Amino acid sequence: MANELRLNELGYIKLKELNRERIAATQEILKNHRNDTHLAEQLLEKLAQEYDQKLTAFLNPNQLQAYANYKSQPTRQQQTRFVAVSYEE
Repeated sequence: MANELRLNELGYIKLKELNRERIAATQEILKNHRNDTHLAEQLLEKLAQEYDQKLTAFLNPNQLQAYANYKSQPTRQQQTRFVAVSYEE
C-alpha cells in the first residue's frame, strides 16, 4: 500500500505504526470476544473506521484518491479487511 499511495519516509513510518496498532487491537478483540462473534465484528468494523480516519489524516489529496482507489479494488479490500490470527494457550 505504501508504494501505491506514494508515501514518503515519514508517511511510511506512520503507516507502519498504524498497521502494528491495528494488528494488536485486532488480536485483542478476537481474544476477548471469541465467544461473541457479533460483538467482535462490530468492534472490528469500528477499528477499521478508526484506522481509515487516522490514515487519511496525514494523506495529501493525491494520496487520498489513491487510497480510495486502493480500497475500492475488491481483492484488496478482502485481503486488508480481515486479519488472520492464531491463538496459543
